[in-house]
Amino acid sequence: MQDKTASISDRLINQLAAKWPEFTTQDEYITTTRNNGLELITVANRQVKITNLSTGFSHILQFSLSFDPIALAMNKSEQLLCLYNESNCCLVSLNIVGSRIHFTTFYSISLALDESEKVIQVLFNNISKFQAEIVVLTTHAIKCYDINSSIDTPCQVYKFQSEQKIDLSSDFNCVVDPVSISFGSCTSDDSLNPKGDITLFVLTSDTSLYKIYPFLPNELSCSDAWKTSLFDYTTLKLSGVSLNDAQTVDDKFFGQIQMLKFASAISKSNGNTSIAEILPSNLRKGKIMGPFNISLFPDELYAQDALKLVPLQNDLLCILLNQALVVLFDDQEDLMLFDDDEFDLPETEVTVVECILLQDDIRLTDAIVQPGSASTLLLTTSTPELLRIDFRPWCSILSSCLEKNDLTEFTSLLQDPLPTRLTNFGSFSLPSVPSASKPSQIGLGAVYDSENYQVPLSSNQYKIWLAWDDFKTFAVVLNEGNLDVHDITVEPTVEEDIEHESFSISNKVDADEFEPYTPLLVGTYSAEVMQEMDSTKTLIAKMQTQLLKLGSNGVIEEGVEDLNKLSSASEYLTTCLISTFKNLASLNKRLLMDKAELMNQINTLNQISIKKKSALEKSELTHERINNIKAKQIELSDKLSSVFSAVREVSDNQSKPVDVELSKEEVGLSNELKKLQSLTLDKETQIENVSTLLQNLKKADIKEVAANAAAIQQSDKSTLETLEKKLSVRGQILDQLRDEIDSLKIE
Repeated sequence: MQDKTASISDRLINQLAAKWPEFTTQDEYITTTRNNGLELITVANRQVKITNLSTGFSHILQFSLSFDPIALAMNKSEQLLCLYNESNCCLVSLNIVGSRIHFTTFYSISLALDESEKVIQVLFNNISKFQAEIVVLTTHAIKCYDINSSIDTPCQVYKFQSEQKIDLSSDFNCVVDPVSISFGSCTSDDSLNPKGDITLFVLTSDTSLYKIYPFLPNELSCSDAWKTSLFDYTTLKLSGVSLNDAQTVDDKFFGQIQMLKFASAISKSNGNTSIAEILPSNLRKGKIMGPFNISLFPDELYAQDALKLVPLQNDLLCILLNQALVVLFDDQEDLMLFDDDEFDLPETEVTVVECILLQDDIRLTDAIVQPGSASTLLLTTSTPELLRIDFRPWCSILSSCLEKNDLTEFTSLLQDPLPTRLTNFGSFSLPSVPSASKPSQIGLGAVYDSENYQVPLSSNQYKIWLAWDDFKTFAVVLNEGNLDVHDITVEPTVEEDIEHESFSISNKVDADEFEPYTPLLVGTYSAEVMQEMDSTKTLIAKMQTQLLKLGSNGVIEEGVEDLNKLSSASEYLTTCLISTFKNLASLNKRLLMDKAELMNQINTLNQISIKKKSALEKSELTHERINNIKAKQIELSDKLSSVFSAVREVSDNQSKPVDVELSKEEVGLSNELKKLQSLTLDKETQIENVSTLLQNLKKADIKEVAANAAAIQQSDKSTLETLEKKLSVRGQILDQLRDEIDSLKIE
């Protein structure tokens, strides 16, 4: 398996070595990689070039760009690419992965900036319709543009107060010198985080943190599962408070009622509609909250400037500063605050759970989430060097605590330094950072200098080519015209996984704790492989035809006709080889899937064996208890029979039973006997039912026994205990009754 993995990774290295002249450039550039890890996008010389490493095809999108972009953003569906600099912004449509189509749709956004206003950052709102709404952070405001409705007029605006015109009497929070924005959601899979999707954080240069919650798009587009998750989260906020007391409660309760109305209106919508159609006017726009109190904030950080916000999974938020990285945990369940609300919510705080300080001579320039891991960051420095910060050792504990809704274990972990892993990949050939004294220079790390105010307009995130597959991740830069490749693969914690797995197998004996079997083989993979093989056979047939045209024994002349034939045959041969390698890769992938499925079935078989053993033990125990109850029932029947015999004997000895009046004690004893007779009949019926159940258990399939073992144990246990108590009491009564009958004298 290791040899196989090495060969696949070598293939990716070979693809990078073969195609790097296509996607790299010596000119000013920015770049990003699509989610498959093998399609690289490079923007240089006002052109967008897309290079697919798996097919080797590279093409340039056909559109006219009127400015030099310094940064970019791509939506989650990878259908739109945003290019921008400090004064311009545009959107370009992208075709599907692997497409060779040059045509694209171009949208030029009219920002209408003020004279001193500059663009800082652009994000996509991924819960907007077609993910086509962008959030633009400028030095003066946050502006949202929905290209479904207009590219000239923003659909939503949050204006900031300038440093020179701070109005302390304003109802809005004072946001000065913003440097970065970020949504609160970041997951490595398709898990839902509706709260994070509608939460927008704003960071200022003095490390002040603000939040807009809720932050909604112009047109909402979400799944039913997303709406349900949002409604479930919101209803937990009510904490059982009665709605009838809405007139007498405080602002917190009023905020809870607003949240419930908000979530209810969203859940009743079809998931793809305008916010104005489903929400009243007072619940459409969130209000800026903050700045938040940051507890345990180190004193060394007050003199540093904040640069960027980076969200991680589990409600973690990273703040990048000049010489430090701070990780915050937002464990406060804040209420929503809307623009028309005239009250303020109680002050909340976020907690510093990790802080990494650098040496005095090193400056941080950027932080990005490593592909495939939402708990790992890549940092670039001014040296320049590439660092990796791995939070997985303690993020897994935090995830477990959040699932159990109990943070005790994580809180105790904070008493000592967290086991964060730091990896230094050494020197990295990144472009140099321009001097802060030249604010007009647009490029890596360019800043807007206004006395003590600095805004990073570009970062190293867009200067590193990243490529990855299922096994390896590589970072690529140019070093004096040559390719510089660094292996930045996040190695799995194999030892921890193996230890945990063995512990689970040896300790989880209860059959109810096993997960149900789920096949790993999905889709129509076999049909796809056969289709690819048929296509390869067709290409080989065409190649053979071309080779026959050349002649088997003829000498190739230097004429144009023979050279054309040779060129055509060479192209067919190359295409056939590529197609054959694709088939081999598909077959190899299928074999890996088969191996995983085999291990899955073996594991399931082991679980079934444990279930079978547990079910048999429970069945034998139940059988033994039933036999004990049956023996007690037989003993009780014998006692009742002796009582009946004594009663008959007394009755037969009476000469004139009709003329004799029974005493009160005798009447009471007669009634008691009737009750005992009725009880005996009921118990005999129960004995028959229990015997029938026993016979069924003996004949039942072991799987049915395993499935019903828990139900039998829970339902019969209480019944058997009750019967034992009753039988003991009845036995005592019968003994007493027999003694009284023996001593009874009839005159």
